[in-house]
Amino acid sequence: MTQVFKPKEVTYEEVEEGAALGPIEEVVTAEDVKQFMDSIGSKRDWYSKGSPFGQAVVPPMVLEQMANGLRGTRYVIKATGGGLHAGIETEYLKPVPVGTKVRIEGKLASKYIRREKYYFITEATIYNQQGEVAMRYRTIQANLPDPKQARVR
Repeated sequence: MTQVFKPKEVTYEEVEEGAALGPIEEVVTAEDVKQFMDSIGSKRDWYSKGSPFGQAVVPPMVLEQMANGLRGTRYVIKATGGGLHAGIETEYLKPVPVGTKVRIEGKLASKYIRREKYYFITEATIYNQQGEVAMRYRTIQANLPDPKQARVR
């Protein structure tokens, strides 16, 4: 079942620091993993046949991609000048078996302006089907101002 979110389009000023994001709940299927592995040209058996953890596990980057969509559950932040990926921190704690449900929740931890760019820090926690923390994720996104407008102070 696909979750439907109705994010609000906002400007930097309208973004609320500490705003809760998500949750996203989704089963990570073998097809999801196959599509990802095909896209990067990898044939690693850990993700399709079995791993040292027993069954096949979800590649960590698949979980990162899912977590990256968390901000879009609440906001679409206007970036008239474009956007940049400015940083990422990821902590993997437990493998997630293919075919199991994950829950992702987090918050828009902070925002700030530096060197004429609008920065947003999103923090997320990914839980496995048993409710245990499988991964922590923190990303920094920089949105650029419209080049036709006055400089950001």
